Amino acid sequence: MFNKVLLIGKAYQVETRYTDEGLAILTIRLATWDSPQVQYHKIVYFDPTGERAYKYSEILNDPKFNGYLLIEGQLRYRIYTAKDGTKRRITEVIARTIKILSPREKEEKVEQIEKEKEKIRETGQMKETRETKEAKETTKTLITEDIIEEELIELNDTDIPF
Repeated sequence: MFNKVLLIGKAYQVETRYTDEGLAILTIRLATWDSPQVQYHKIVYFDPTGERAYKYSEILNDPKFNGYLLIEGQLRYRIYTAKDGTKRRITEVIARTIKILSPREKEEKVEQIEKEKEKIRETGQMKETRETKEAKETTKTLITEDIIEEELIELNDTDIPF
């Protein structure tokens, strides 16, 4: 199985919190748009040392920041029980890499992605690249890491966006 997400957008809400074990969890609300509709995505980045999460939080919360983010990660669906007892489903992107792009870099990356999408449409299939081969080889490892991360993180009512 292959589960990979690439998003380019603007961060509009950034929060860093820490578990009792010291794991930093950076949560980003990312806005992407496909004219005229804006889509909002919940991005979660786990940082064992907290250094990157702190750095990203400082940069993204700066009112002068006007760049874009390139997020590479995978989709995760989870179900939780709300305060009223109903079960709710949430979709998150678990970020593996976060890159800050200038407006020019964003345009170049979007152009590159569009060319790749066009090739896929033309051939009817995705060309297997070195990156996709590596992703297939590490899928089992990523799934195992996600299971371990889920066991380490305790959620409370403030973690739920609803």
